[in-house]
Amino acid sequence: MNPSITEDEKRSAEKRYVELIKKIRTYMTADTSLLRDAYDTAMEKHKCSRRKGGAPYITHPLEVAHFCADMKRDNEVIAAALLHDVVEDEDITMTEIGSKFGSKVKHLVEAVTNLDSSLEEYEAMEKNDVDVLSDVKLIEQISRNPQALYIKVGDRVHNLGDMAGMPYDKVVAKAQHTEDILIPLLRTVQATRLIEILETRCFKLKHENAYHQIKEGYKKLCDSNSLSHKWLQDYMFSVFYGHNERFYVEEDIRPSVQGDLPDSKWIKTITFYTRYTGSISRDLQNKMTNIFAELPKVITKKNIPLYDIYFVTNEECPLSPEDYFLSYYPILHAGVYEPESEEYDERFKDVRFMLTIVGEGRDKVTDLPFLLIQDAFGTGYRLFPERVDEFTDHINGCIYKQDDERMPVVSVIDRAEPAASFEQTIHVYLRDGAVQEMPVGSTILDLAFKIHPYVGLCAKYAQINGRDSSIPLQTKLTDGDQVDIFTDSDSDNPENNIIHATIRWFEYVRTREATRELSRYFEKHIEDSGTRTRIFIDGIGEKEIQTGSTVLDVAFALGRETGLHFKEAYINRSSRPCAMDYVPGYGDRVRIETDDAVEPELGWFVVARLPEVRRELVRYFEGEKE
Repeated sequence: MNPSITEDEKRSAEKRYVELIKKIRTYMTADTSLLRDAYDTAMEKHKCSRRKGGAPYITHPLEVAHFCADMKRDNEVIAAALLHDVVEDEDITMTEIGSKFGSKVKHLVEAVTNLDSSLEEYEAMEKNDVDVLSDVKLIEQISRNPQALYIKVGDRVHNLGDMAGMPYDKVVAKAQHTEDILIPLLRTVQATRLIEILETRCFKLKHENAYHQIKEGYKKLCDSNSLSHKWLQDYMFSVFYGHNERFYVEEDIRPSVQGDLPDSKWIKTITFYTRYTGSISRDLQNKMTNIFAELPKVITKKNIPLYDIYFVTNEECPLSPEDYFLSYYPILHAGVYEPESEEYDERFKDVRFMLTIVGEGRDKVTDLPFLLIQDAFGTGYRLFPERVDEFTDHINGCIYKQDDERMPVVSVIDRAEPAASFEQTIHVYLRDGAVQEMPVGSTILDLAFKIHPYVGLCAKYAQINGRDSSIPLQTKLTDGDQVDIFTDSDSDNPENNIIHATIRWFEYVRTREATRELSRYFEKHIEDSGTRTRIFIDGIGEKEIQTGSTVLDVAFALGRETGLHFKEAYINRSSRPCAMDYVPGYGDRVRIETDDAVEPELGWFVVARLPEVRRELVRYFEGEKE
């Protein structure tokens, strides 16, 4: 049993709580009654619990609440952050949460509470399966409680940052789950700032050495260019926010750049941000061919814009943000800035700042357009011109408000593999006109397994869009295809199913569902399935047979009548027939000849290697006796 929280630890937690209230008060009125009740409840319920690293458990909900406050969330979201683990880990019910803290807090806590594998309804299930159901529940809940994502992300950010000493496989699994479930969920709501936060955390855990090299290299670049960065900030603020005696336009070029400029009142904010390590790593990917040898060499200001500048205008601004910025560009490009005396350096006396647009691009996560600008010292920046609503949107997406009409709904949730719910999909139609939604890249075989496991295992070929030609099972589907699958499955009499699945079918499927069904089948029938060899049959084409099969076995694999009337076989280009017990090798071309006059002999039992062939021979001889 974990030791209870100590008095010193209580005081430390209380101090962190006070800091939380102060942080909230910087952007709204703190509901101290609600928040104090939430904090006291969390403290009481978690007082005997500790994190795996030994810290009092209360530190975790406090940090999640701080994360939500950093995102400028309201009192109810922050209260729910403080309470987000009390139902999952302690003896309190959702009903009690609702009666004490209100329905909004209750619904937020409910949305982020994982299912409890110890409950009677789940006790027969594996923990991994219960975790999958928790993911399904989260995806379903978010459309009704979008702001719960702030709590979930805050929870994951703190957990990802608190994994020191954990086995590497668990660390990678947690990062992978973040990339498979949380980040795609954030993409659907376009909350790109939260995506960048999580991507950077995952990058750190999965690629620790590269992360630290980039982070340290970036810090050195920022430190060595701190003066030019400060000057650029001062310079831009001087241009846009008023006159400054240290900024001027030289007389000889003044007429060409002065004129009617838009009023600075339309500017909401000009903000400089340091960049996320994950974002920088994407910039460097096409700059090197060997990450181990070249990474330190490519971390230069030539390759990395050091800061992101968000140039944000008010909604009422008559110009687009980009046009507004460009109207000032001649001055920004031609003006002169004289630094303060304590920063003065003879080398930079009366330097023309020459803020220059050197390119443009789009961010690989947000897809937002930016202007690539450079100061006189070669320091690069990404400048994003945006209206204030666009700025809020790209940071928070459509989860900023509780009832945003743009909030998307994940229309089809894959309950076996929730991560597949975020894949791009196509629609195809079955023989009876029923529509099926499939991930892009799916094959006919994937569709067969989606219809039913035995439709997949017994599938032979398909016809597409009403054409008579037989289409191979590995053919990729396209949007709008009408698919008629031919199979040897018999739903009324399953004992008559003829399985055609081979190990090679793993190469033909793309969906997790199909892969899982193939795995289950071969795990169950591993002794029967054996290894397979690919050969080519004249007049038929490629076929897989069980390794060790004789040409007699091959004849029976082509059909009972072919086997019973087997005459001889030819291998590759040989003009002479091979022995009946010849075992074809991988890639051999086999030509089987039959003769209705030929009948099986008892000696064939010795030649046949496959149990099913021997069973056919038994049936034949028993019938002959009758």
